[in-house]
Amino acid sequence: MTLIEILVSMAVIAVLLAGLFAVSSYIETQIKIRRTQTTMNLLVAALDAYRLHQSYDTKQKFPLPVDGNDLSYNSLAVEPEAKNLLDQLNRKAMKKKDEDVRFIDGWGNEFIYQYAPGDNAPVIISAGPDQKFATTQDNIVSKGL
Repeated sequence: MTLIEILVSMAVIAVLLAGLFAVSSYIETQIKIRRTQTTMNLLVAALDAYRLHQSYDTKQKFPLPVDGNDLSYNSLAVEPEAKNLLDQLNRKAMKKKDEDVRFIDGWGNEFIYQYAPGDNAPVIISAGPDQKFATTQDNIVSKGL
């Protein structure tokens, strides 16, 4: 083999590796998006179970945010049906904070939970792949309550 053939072979291998890296990065991002959507779907189901039970006992349909805009495991788990749903969550979707557990997206960031008494339903927001809430075009927002 000549030096030129070796260099051409190395260039082809480098191009193939770059393509492989790009594809694996895309797949990893898609997995994190799906994990985030699955976590949100379970949280929405748990919030719905909470609402069905709590609406008989109080005028407050959903738990209020803690620490500004967090959704707390303990605030939802008071309702047994909601607790059963939360227990189905992958442990990677939870982070211990103080004496409670908070929910995180596929990138390890806490969700924003927005709800105030009088609102029709809460909203759960993930910052998405860029991990910035300010850039809303890639934010993942809950649906369905």
